[in-house]
Amino acid sequence: MMRINLSPDRKVKRRASKGEQSLLLGLLAVVAAGALVFLLIHRPLANDIEEQEKANQQLRQTNSQIADQTKNLAQMRQDVQTAKQQEAAIDRLNELSQILTTGGNPAITEEMRKEMENNPNRRYQEGWDPKHVWVTSFEEKDGKFKLEGGSQADSDMTQLALRLQASMFFDDVIPEGGGEVKATGGISYYKFTITGQVRY
Repeated sequence: MMRINLSPDRKVKRRASKGEQSLLLGLLAVVAAGALVFLLIHRPLANDIEEQEKANQQLRQTNSQIADQTKNLAQMRQDVQTAKQQEAAIDRLNELSQILTTGGNPAITEEMRKEMENNPNRRYQEGWDPKHVWVTSFEEKDGKFKLEGGSQADSDMTQLALRLQASMFFDDVIPEGGGEVKATGGISYYKFTITGQVRY
């Protein structure tokens, strides 16, 4: 005869073995450690990196602005240097004009004044008339100058050279000499060259 069991089947609850428990605890520990690493290390580092990237971007923008503002700096410096050289050249030409003006004397330093008092070969003649001298060219290059001109006599060229040597704008002035030239109409004059250094 057949038996019918009407009572529900009982499933036997199986207890996890110690190895499975250890594995489960190990997995939970790894997950917990990963979460702690993420929260305590990775996330703050990621925030620091993000902040550093923002700071770097700001620096790049600032550098770009500075580069835009200073892109013509080299040209501006060159322009300033050129302007200073032009100003110095104008000062020297003004000094030459002063020397060649009746009653005009060179701008001299106190040291040069004392040297002129102690060395009669450095003194220029007071009351010299510069109308007897004319300049045909004045060139300056690399701190050296070359002046060419004419005068009624050799002594006029000497007086001009002494005044240039006394000036605070010129140095190492050397009369290169010249010679007598006959102009049209039988008039003769003295042609000369003076060289030296310019003071900056």
